[in-house]
Amino acid sequence: MLHLSTGLPQGQGRNDDMVWIWAAVVIFVIFTIVMASYVTVSVEFSHRNKDDDIRANMKALFGMVRYKLNIPVLRYRGLNEGVEVQLEQINANADNKTKRQGNITAEVIRNTFDKFMTLLKHTVDLHEWVKCVLGHTHCRQLTWRTTVGVGEAPETAFLVGTVWGLKSSILGYLFRFIKLEAQPRLEVIPAFNRNMLHLEGSFVMRLRVWHMVVCGVQLLLKIRKAEGGFAAWRRVLFPNKEPRLG
Repeated sequence: MLHLSTGLPQGQGRNDDMVWIWAAVVIFVIFTIVMASYVTVSVEFSHRNKDDDIRANMKALFGMVRYKLNIPVLRYRGLNEGVEVQLEQINANADNKTKRQGNITAEVIRNTFDKFMTLLKHTVDLHEWVKCVLGHTHCRQLTWRTTVGVGEAPETAFLVGTVWGLKSSILGYLFRFIKLEAQPRLEVIPAFNRNMLHLEGSFVMRLRVWHMVVCGVQLLLKIRKAEGGFAAWRRVLFPNKEPRLG
């Protein structure tokens, strides 16, 4: 009887199959861990007289991806010049810092509103998509302290009540969608016989990578359903990259 030999040691083919199986298992486990991880955003803000400071930090993939945004200057310059803003963008992974400065004027606000209305028009149920994203967002921490005073005690007391009402209304609406994981720490402190407004606070939000991917796919589908959706988003997001004719 004639026997054919492959020239391979006995059992090597089976070992190769096991290597591929284990490689697939490792890739699947890593993929699952990444999809189940969180993107965490923490923000700290303060306003004292003419001093403003906003600091935002973003972490992903268990801290392997980090990004910081600082706004050390936020100053009102009048109706014509608007609000002066200075930004510091820090990419901790690349050890890179970028500084930018500009003014938020009435024209900038109007142009931003027009762009938003363009996206709203060329996306099917964009507001429902935003609610869906907020529904997957978790708030792990929230502190918000406000110190206000307008001189006289009765007016200050009335203003304190008004601020409490505004805070409750804003947060009550947001937490209809955002999942609250910790008790908010809210304070409104009256400053009698003084004219002042101090704000300080912080919050921590997180969203799973898997939910971000799903929401991204849903957004693409909603843009695709709208007539001229992708073209409109490209004009808004990349205004200097329009295709040239000829």
